[in-house]
Amino acid sequence: MIPTLPSSLGALAPWVDARVFGPAEVHATEVVTRTDPVCSMLVQLGAALALWAPLHGHVCIDLGNAASMVAAELATSGDSVGDGFDQSPVDVAARDSNNPADQRSSTTASANGSANGSANGSANGSANASANASANASANASANASANASANGSANGSANGSANGTAIHALPWPDVASWLHALRSSSIVRVVTGPDPTTVLDDQ
Repeated sequence: MIPTLPSSLGALAPWVDARVFGPAEVHATEVVTRTDPVCSMLVQLGAALALWAPLHGHVCIDLGNAASMVAAELATSGDSVGDGFDQSPVDVAARDSNNPADQRSSTTASANGSANGSANGSANGSANASANASANASANASANASANASANGSANGSANGSANGTAIHALPWPDVASWLHALRSSSIVRVVTGPDPTTVLDDQ
């Protein structure tokens, strides 16, 4: 979700459009910085990043490395073939073997049975081979498609991550020295030089 920016935070639009800051950061930054009547964009960005850091697992924000921290965070946060032959059995024993006609019929039936058996066996073998070949081809195609999808996903993810990183670094990040000076000069920032036992959310 891209939040609607209040007019006072218009300078943060590039970071909001790049989806660096969401509604939580924008709303909290507006609340935190409203007490500084001359709050600059540098202070607003610092406050927004100070709020962004713990929301994304960081204990603090390194202003000198802010672009890389944000880019790295966004990169880790998108199945019976018929044979056509008559397979009825031939009753050879019911025929008279002494009758030439029956002998011819028996021989013909035997030959036909052998031919049919051979043809059926061949047809079934061909059908099975065709089915196996089709199954293997389908399995190979599926495996190839899966491998290609995985490779494409990895390539796209890498390309997107690289593009996002480039876009984040292209944002108008301020000069670190000027940024620190603006933060030190702001009434809403307390500068400490060592361990600070004072509660951060003190009552002012």
